[in-house]
Amino acid sequence: MEDPYIPKTLFQLVQEGIDKNKNKVLSATKRTGKWLKISPSQFSKKVRYLALALHHLGVRKGDKITLQSENSNEWLIADQAILSLGAVDVPIHISENPDEVVRIIEHSEAKIHIFSKYIYYQNISEKLDSKDSNFKIISLIEEDLPRNVLKFNDLLENGESIDHNNSDLFERLSSKVKPDDLATIVYTLGTEGNACGVMLTHNNISSNVWASQDAIPFNIENLDHKPVLSYLPLSHILERMVVYLYLYSDLPVYFIEHIEEIMDDFMDIRPIHFTTVPRLLEKLYTGIWNKVKELEGREKRATEFGLRLAEEYEYAKPFKGYKLIQYYIADKLVYSKIRESLGGKLLAITSGGAALSAKLMNFINALGIHCSQGYGLTEASPVLSVCRPDELIAGSVGKPLRNVEIKIEEDGEILAKGPNIMKGYYKNPSKTEHVITKDGWLRTGDLGHFDNEGNLFITGRKKELIKLSTGKYIAPANIEIALERSEFIEQAAIIGYGQKYCAALIYPSYGAVKDYFKSKDIELSDNHLSENSEVFKLIESEVFEVNKLYADWEQVKQFRIMQKPLRIEDGELNHLFKKKRSVIQEHYKELISSIYG
Repeated sequence: MEDPYIPKTLFQLVQEGIDKNKNKVLSATKRTGKWLKISPSQFSKKVRYLALALHHLGVRKGDKITLQSENSNEWLIADQAILSLGAVDVPIHISENPDEVVRIIEHSEAKIHIFSKYIYYQNISEKLDSKDSNFKIISLIEEDLPRNVLKFNDLLENGESIDHNNSDLFERLSSKVKPDDLATIVYTLGTEGNACGVMLTHNNISSNVWASQDAIPFNIENLDHKPVLSYLPLSHILERMVVYLYLYSDLPVYFIEHIEEIMDDFMDIRPIHFTTVPRLLEKLYTGIWNKVKELEGREKRATEFGLRLAEEYEYAKPFKGYKLIQYYIADKLVYSKIRESLGGKLLAITSGGAALSAKLMNFINALGIHCSQGYGLTEASPVLSVCRPDELIAGSVGKPLRNVEIKIEEDGEILAKGPNIMKGYYKNPSKTEHVITKDGWLRTGDLGHFDNEGNLFITGRKKELIKLSTGKYIAPANIEIALERSEFIEQAAIIGYGQKYCAALIYPSYGAVKDYFKSKDIELSDNHLSENSEVFKLIESEVFEVNKLYADWEQVKQFRIMQKPLRIEDGELNHLFKKKRSVIQEHYKELISSIYG
């Protein structure tokens, strides 16, 4: 990109995008099956009115406001209103444990708590009711609420009245906010595993937005059709930064309602891009192969051939000669239909949050959809490196952003420096000193290396490495990804710290398992599938195949089948589906004991 970076606030950043917006829609929210759209001018007015109403309630620069809501137009309006005043928003995921919600409110010293649905307030109301009378509670969506809850629409009306009587107040307030002011506190597990508040300034995030423009794999100016889809939570900095990038780049954002409806949403929106985590792409991959089972005759043979060809594809080594002719035929007969099932306009997918396997990245690219991945963490606002459109290396997380430096320590740990690195951990200077060196390098806690071309590869997590009693180390995430690539394995968790060998806890993909046995005229009862010997043998054969990819000490010597999947609600996964290993270890200690005795 040729444009020079000028430090700016997030409110200024989004407003710049609105000023050049040529679309009738800035964002849209699917609610009860209907798309609720908002125009750029409507959005700006509501941000202005809400900000003035919040100021009237006593919100001042530096005050903290917690925000617990699904992705929505209202979330964005609240976010921008808070930031325009120089206040600090503290996003909370909708499925966060109520006790943790209260802890975040209290630890951040929030003056206002904003929520979307009454059920989120019900879970914490008793504890919040004990706070002083100056603490305010606001509902973004629901109207039929207790008298102490302020309503979004009422506040907009109040703000409009204030603006009518004092037309330059908003400009005076927003002009006082500076790029280096604190913008948000994002509570995360952090690089060391324990929950803490990451402090990010306006400049941290806006500089990351500016540098991430390089990674947009299409020319926005040449597009007539521009909608993008958003499903990852805005409470996490990855999707939030990406949505700021969308708005700055004049791309209308469509927030879906339920992940289960995403295939229908693809057809409704016909998006050109979305950001995801690898798990969704793995499910998409499995779903594509499962569809083959429903086909017959020539169509089935052609589809199977096309998909097998896609699995041979390597982005860095395009097909030539006869293979290229086969690829063109497969694209017309097979890949075009898959693209149409995703809306027919999808140009690119960007994956983050966890490692995307080289095989899966190549497969999606073979379908004619540009698929790349980036790397980062909350403490880096969050992106550190990304695959550029013309430099895609499957399995790599690309090269550092243009304003980011990355180096590898002797022990393999990745260190990063740049304007996107956090201000520190809220109320935790000792932890801040531990992860940020005196000369400003962030210790990421991740392990990696560069290839000869400067592409970064992530090899594991420093604190996640499992040390066997033999002294050997295992990177569990890589083995888990390989196991979960099987259509018969939904989830896998590698264990073995302090033991002689590596083992796994596995939750099968029971739909695919039952289909497999049905194709062999074997009907499986739903009762006690986790204890079925035939299911065990099938999973065992999949584990055996994966073991061929690894050295002897890395191979899964034993496994047990879990009776239920790992879930966010049970605290076993975070909101980007990363495994919380200490929690899994505790929840499944009896099952683990049955392996090691």
